[in-house]
Amino acid sequence: MLNLSKQYQTEIKSESKKKLTDENTENIFLQKKIDLYKKLFKLLDYDEDGEISIFCVDFRKIPAKLIQLLQPIIHQMKEWGVKYKVHQFIIECEKMYTVMNPINIEIKL
Repeated sequence: MLNLSKQYQTEIKSESKKKLTDENTENIFLQKKIDLYKKLFKLLDYDEDGEISIFCVDFRKIPAKLIQLLQPIIHQMKEWGVKYKVHQFIIECEKMYTVMNPINIEIKL
C-alpha cells in the first residue's frame, strides 16, 4: 500500500478541487450533452409530435441500461401523467446527470 505524506495528501486534495476545465470547454461539453439529450428525446418520441408521455414513447431503440437511468423521468410520466417537450426533457436529464455524476462539474443552463 502506498504511504503518502500528509503534505502530499493535502496537495492532492487541493489540486482535485481546482476547476478542471475552462469556460469554453465546459460550454462545448454542455452542448454535446444537450445534443445527446435531444437525440434521445427524438428516439423516444415515436409519433414525432414533439412531446413524450408514457402513452406515446418508444423504448425499443433505447438500451436497457439507459432505460434504467431514465427511471425517474419514466416514473413521473407513469405515476403523475407528466408529458415532456424537448426543453423540459433536457432539463430533467441534466438534473439527473448532475446528481449521478461522480465528478461535480459546474454546469450552467
